[in-house]
Amino acid sequence: MNMDLVEIACVVDRSGSMASICSDAIGGFNSFLASQKTQPGSTKFTLVLFDNEYQVVHNGVDIKLVEGLNTTTFMPRGSTALLDAIGKTIDDIGTRLSQTPESDRPGKVILAILTDGEENASTVYTPEKVAGMIRNQQEQYKWDVMFLAANQDAILAAKKLAIPSENAINFSPSGAGVKMAFSALNADINHRRESHRSSKPKEIK
Repeated sequence: MNMDLVEIACVVDRSGSMASICSDAIGGFNSFLASQKTQPGSTKFTLVLFDNEYQVVHNGVDIKLVEGLNTTTFMPRGSTALLDAIGKTIDDIGTRLSQTPESDRPGKVILAILTDGEENASTVYTPEKVAGMIRNQQEQYKWDVMFLAANQDAILAAKKLAIPSENAINFSPSGAGVKMAFSALNADINHRRESHRSSKPKEIK
């Protein structure tokens, strides 16, 4: 593994209910992205947008090449196939990393899920299936999985998906709320990255 490399994967809800907070969601995400670009070390970035459809915007690319969202690339619509989005993202990243030479795999993977509503449209993945997948990634590959949610109990929803309660964040379904969510996510990931850097074996000179 490349211990200097981190992959951040964001699964972001763009269902119709996000329309009222669209501009703040875009601004919050873009501020988060800009901050992560300044962090020490190398960063690969994956971005998935979902409603009842699933769109991979970026798949493990250098974060410095990632552009922010705008009202053309982030257009709320449709329903909330949350489980399918999470399951497909884990499968896609897992497949890609399994085909990546060991020396080029990230030393840390952080998966962040943000939604303003509950599951209502998935057709492939069940809660039990997704919980098992998340549990496997956390235990076998030491992924950090975070869950940010509005209009529900984020801690309870995270627990059903095997995500630790300390990795769950509730936010209010408002413009200020979604901006706060991305700010909290940024601070949390910065802390995790710092902990990861400090855990690396020291070089003997």
